[in-house]
Amino acid sequence: MLRRLFLPVGLLSLCSLSCSSVAEDAAAAAAAAGEAAVAAEAKGLEETLVSLPDLKGQEDGQHETHEYQAEVSRLMDIIINSLYTQRDVFLRELISNAVDALEKARFLSLTGDTSSSSSSSSSGEELAVFIESSPENKIVSVCDNGVGMSKQELITNLGTVAKSGTSNFLETVAAAAKGQNELSLVGQFGVGFYSSFLVADRVSVVSRSRGEDQYIWQSSADAKYYINKDPRGNTIKRGTCVVLHLKADATEFAKEEILKKLASRYSQFLAFPIYIKSKKIVTEEVEVEEEKEKEKKEGEEEKKDDVQVEDVQEETEGDKVGL
Repeated sequence: MLRRLFLPVGLLSLCSLSCSSVAEDAAAAAAAAGEAAVAAEAKGLEETLVSLPDLKGQEDGQHETHEYQAEVSRLMDIIINSLYTQRDVFLRELISNAVDALEKARFLSLTGDTSSSSSSSSSGEELAVFIESSPENKIVSVCDNGVGMSKQELITNLGTVAKSGTSNFLETVAAAAKGQNELSLVGQFGVGFYSSFLVADRVSVVSRSRGEDQYIWQSSADAKYYINKDPRGNTIKRGTCVVLHLKADATEFAKEEILKKLASRYSQFLAFPIYIKSKKIVTEEVEVEEEKEKEKKEGEEEKKDDVQVEDVQEETEGDKVGL
């Protein structure tokens, strides 16, 4: 039976290189202690990928259709066609958005009656970012268990640009694009989310704020976006999942090794952990077993041909070490 692993790649290091092994063991033990809680949280987030409805394909009346604010359409055009020189920055922007939501959740828990650690909410759950991919379905999701968004917040945050300073904002973005200087939009403007369309032809956002119903926001980077109460019910306690349906030329971003590399690059100084899970792990293990069986049969055939046994044993032993 295969065991799914959650790999922490963004844990903030609290020790220098001179830390003792005792401290390292203690940190490892603490991480192991929270594995069950993290797995339970991720399981709920994983359900957001199951049977995710295509709102655009539904009949009228089953969802709300909204027109993008004119400034948003212009912004998306600049981001997709001019601003970024490297498409992988989408992950940086989505992680930054997720961390912002986690920071807000932590602040709210600290201002309540229940004390909280720096990376936990008042309910005791670990605040974290969860990245999952399905290479077979060409999907990547970036989830968090932060504050989440209500229906109105989804419309306000993803369908409009704040009126205050809108003109200056667009001028700054356009200038950055002309100068080919990448701009981290999240920290300055809060709209780096639209970089998702660099790699995705459809983006779904599943979100639930505490005490509210779960909603789905969806767009294909055209002039419209769709929003609807999630017909599957409330699959997450609280938080947001951004689900990217990758373009044909961007499927490489569903590979676990690429996601781990990018997440490590963009999470070196974050106060929250990032967990990565790829469904392709199962496929890879099956392939390894098949390859191992194939080599075993080849070895038996070589023995029949009087090939030296030592060579076969060395090759087999090397495969074991590799596994």
